[in-house]
Amino acid sequence: MSSKFWNFIIYFMYLLISLLVLLILLIFIDGFKESMKKPILPVIEKVEEIKEIQVPEKAITISNVPFTSQSPFWNWKNIIYEEWCEEASITMAVYWARWIELTPEKADSEIKNISNFEAKIYWHFLDTSVEDTANIIKEYFSFNQYRIIENITKADIIKSISNWNLLLIPAYWRDLKNIFYTPPWPIAHMLVVVWYDPLTKEFITNDPWTKNWKDFRYNEDIFYNAIWAYPTNSGDLSPPDSTTNRIKTMIEVYK
Repeated sequence: MSSKFWNFIIYFMYLLISLLVLLILLIFIDGFKESMKKPILPVIEKVEEIKEIQVPEKAITISNVPFTSQSPFWNWKNIIYEEWCEEASITMAVYWARWIELTPEKADSEIKNISNFEAKIYWHFLDTSVEDTANIIKEYFSFNQYRIIENITKADIIKSISNWNLLLIPAYWRDLKNIFYTPPWPIAHMLVVVWYDPLTKEFITNDPWTKNWKDFRYNEDIFYNAIWAYPTNSGDLSPPDSTTNRIKTMIEVYK
């Protein structure tokens, strides 16, 4: 073969290598420019406030919550026990927070002592509002691990339970639609929410109206609709007006 042929081959290989190097260089420069457009540190974008929490997939369960009926020894012949739902509810909550075992004897004594304490402060021991009930928790038990939350939604209840708190919730008794309540049913009632079941969409409560209602379930919509921050009264309470929005408030108790 002639020298011209080999010169052509060499020139062609040189040109090919040069084009390859140029291509690699262009790719590198383009990648470098793109990297320079990105910040060195990650940017944290502002997250919009979540108004409704994600419903948990599994039941939220707070274990070892003590239970008592408002009539611990089933002494319903004494009608005074029908008025002690607030006293029973706060006893369950405070004993839970303090890791104290609650026996029927302790519950009966505590409920009566709270009632006597209320009579000194409010001149009666019947229905007490959320604010007055919270005051009893503070003054009688010297207990401050609670807060009052107003204008609650179902999401607020679920969120609080998710954070392992107990909830004292006032309600219009008759709208709870509990088939085991005996007519004509009192008007005001307070009970303890201990957990939530997302599969059945139920709030689970320690309802002090009877000794057998530990972990009693209420449909979430029925329960939420019944929530009513009734006022302190001495027995002259009227049912809430069905045309008026009921104030929905709860007491959150935490350890």
